[in-house]
Amino acid sequence: MITMTTMMTIMIEMTINLKIKSKDDYGDIFIENVKANKKENNEYLEYNYSSEIGVCKIKLAKKRDLKDYFEMIRDGESLARLSFNNNGQGIFKLETKGLKKEFIIRNGEITLSHENTYFSYEIYEEENFINALRIKLIEE
Repeated sequence: MITMTTMMTIMIEMTINLKIKSKDDYGDIFIENVKANKKENNEYLEYNYSSEIGVCKIKLAKKRDLKDYFEMIRDGESLARLSFNNNGQGIFKLETKGLKKEFIIRNGEITLSHENTYFSYEIYEEENFINALRIKLIEE
């Protein structure tokens, strides 16, 4: 489906098969295959999907100069909101039963290619390093 807005921005929307591969600094690897709704225009790329961990949204800027550079929201047994700006700095809010915490994101980075999207970031609690994640989205 193609939608045109008043400013002549074309939004392309389609359903795709998406493979999500993530790895953290502790060696934990997570691989999941989902059906995703992909939305794309000349500024942003967005994936919306449901998985075993909840309803998820990932929004990535295609241009480095956009202020809202990266956003990921997961709503399931826990609510997680993670975002970082074009300088790679941001916040990670996590809410689970009995826990509500906010972490600092550093060194956030995005790499976009035709069929693959890669992003990574480091999580800190104040100045203490907690973990680093590397996530690859592969359109199949």
